[in-house]
Amino acid sequence: MFARLAGFALIIVAVTGAQAQQPPLPQLNPDATAGRAIFSKSCTVCHLPLQIGAPTYGPLLSRTTLDGDQQILRGVISNGMPHMPGFRHMYSQEQIDSIIAYLKTVSVQAPAATSQNR
Repeated sequence: MFARLAGFALIIVAVTGAQAQQPPLPQLNPDATAGRAIFSKSCTVCHLPLQIGAPTYGPLLSRTTLDGDQQILRGVISNGMPHMPGFRHMYSQEQIDSIIAYLKTVSVQAPAATSQNR
């Protein structure tokens, strides 16, 4: 019983320590907040790892994706690419612009050592 409680305590300390090391989330304006909600619904399945260290299907996205060029980002999100669907029929131009506003707030993250794009 004691070993189980000690193990649980170590997990709590590890999680708390990992949370303390995370940079604070940026304050989002309403447009970027709406973009984050859309991103969470439609983009995370390919652009964020489902588990820590797991590979992603698409690249990790950040403010530097496609050199941060809004026109190129808008075109890719709207029209898609060979391995990415376009969202112009799903989202309005304003919603796509809100995704871009959100991406402008996302810091560059180095992929995990085991992460790879397919």
